[in-house]
Amino acid sequence: MKKSFYLSLAVVGMLFGAENNATNSNQNALEFDEIIVSATLTEVDNLKYAGSVGVLKEKDFKAKRNIVDALRDIPGIDGGLDTGRQAGKTIYIRGFSDDERVIIKQDGVGRSKGLFSDMISSLRTDTDLLKKAEVVKGASSILHGSGAIGGVISMETKSAKDYLHDGKEIGAMLGGRIESNNMKGIRGAVYADPTDIPVDILLYGKFEKFGDNKFADGGRWSDSYEMVVEKDVNDEKIRTLFTKLGADLGDSHRLQFSVYDYKEDAHIPWQARTNLYTKGDSKDAPYNPLDNKLVQRDFVFDYLFNPADIDLINLSFKAYDSKSYYDRHYTVGNMLNNNGSDMDLTYKNEDDRYGFALKNESFFDTGFIGHDFLVGLEYQHQKEDAIYVRDGEKSEFGGMPNTQKNYALYLQDIMSIGNLEFTLGGRYDKFKSYAPYADTDDSRFSPRIAVAYEIFNGFNLLAGYAESFRAPTPSEASQFGPLNRRIYYIPNPNLMPETAKEYEVGFSFKKDEIFGDDYFDIKAIYFNGEIDDMIVVAQRTDLGTPPPNPLNSGFQEYGQY
Repeated sequence: MKKSFYLSLAVVGMLFGAENNATNSNQNALEFDEIIVSATLTEVDNLKYAGSVGVLKEKDFKAKRNIVDALRDIPGIDGGLDTGRQAGKTIYIRGFSDDERVIIKQDGVGRSKGLFSDMISSLRTDTDLLKKAEVVKGASSILHGSGAIGGVISMETKSAKDYLHDGKEIGAMLGGRIESNNMKGIRGAVYADPTDIPVDILLYGKFEKFGDNKFADGGRWSDSYEMVVEKDVNDEKIRTLFTKLGADLGDSHRLQFSVYDYKEDAHIPWQARTNLYTKGDSKDAPYNPLDNKLVQRDFVFDYLFNPADIDLINLSFKAYDSKSYYDRHYTVGNMLNNNGSDMDLTYKNEDDRYGFALKNESFFDTGFIGHDFLVGLEYQHQKEDAIYVRDGEKSEFGGMPNTQKNYALYLQDIMSIGNLEFTLGGRYDKFKSYAPYADTDDSRFSPRIAVAYEIFNGFNLLAGYAESFRAPTPSEASQFGPLNRRIYYIPNPNLMPETAKEYEVGFSFKKDEIFGDDYFDIKAIYFNGEIDDMIVVAQRTDLGTPPPNPLNSGFQEYGQY
């Protein structure tokens, strides 16, 4: 825990517009129904969804300087274990972290799981730029593919239309933030949505600096547990640039293109999420800081076709190209080799992915049954690499470089019969990976069935069953050699995907206009699930003792995923 307070300063309404705050009283008075999208990829009432979904809107981000602090306001979401660093922020959903079995997306583009090592955050985002974030807890959402066992975090960025008040065509925003514990930042944006030109544009920029963190309650134990540390030496600089350009072509077509560019330069320890760094002699500072650079760049194109007079067509197409990397460097003399000489070390992880998603939503009736029918196709190509160079000598990684391909088809029908809402859906995934020591080729079908029944006005009974999966990563299947002090890895090309089976039951109740515009709602869900073929590292004592590790001293044993 840190001692911290915040002071937020903002100047809005420059030029001819103003930032559109979601806390306007005339809007909130009418927002009784909380509409969610990420769980079903359609607009559904959260109180009629048989599963656990938390929603954060623009007003929820105002008092939070990062996404993890905001997400922790949702019941069932935990965070921490990051010593206050932005580079190490993480969350836990039902016990699973973003490094393991939680899918993270921004504008539909997936984030790499921690860039493979060093416990670096997958949540490389800017809360001041977010319009909405939804968290689906558990395996109830089948429509996102491999990895959605613990849940899904889906974030949506703003456009010029979200900043402008009604009737305004152009505007600008300038804001700043100062907090205790050495944080300060400045942000600005210009945006326009002229009525005589069917084009809207947003240009946004932000710069933040995070200094040393002072711990609360007298400090915390050092990583070596030899001393209590009151302050963690920290130096992080984050720069965010964002552009979104949209064009409305008639009443039915919309084109949209965005570029998200996030860069962090930091002077922090190797294990950024947990390791402390204190100035002093070697006993007090067992982990020397590195020069680190963390980059995330997303290019996203969207096409939407929604003719007002055709209920069978609500088409969307998304194409994206995303690149991220984490590069760290020990400067010469910061750390010694085993022979006492100076050492120079660089280590870079890369994640490059591109893909597309096509879906269509149709509304129609068959007799007395109303249908909200969804069909979609997805493809993603992903390449990972790890480059480790010590004193000019490059080390080979058993699972790197690798390539992953995923093809998916999903169908979902939400059927309405009076007070009954019945959901039936399924997703088929075909995934392939290519790595130096093991290739994988497998497929998985994930079903979902759910029921919501309104017994009386505002009171719903909810029940659902779903299956989800996580494909083995190329690194897990192909890991080979002495990649850390403890384990000498053996490849396993026969790894099966993890599969989760989960059911949820509960109820929801909503009462409007209790005292004027006030309202009350409640939703309670009980869930129970199990995971088959869970992938972990197992000891292989039957193989004897591995050869000595030339880079690290100490005991090693054979292990295999």
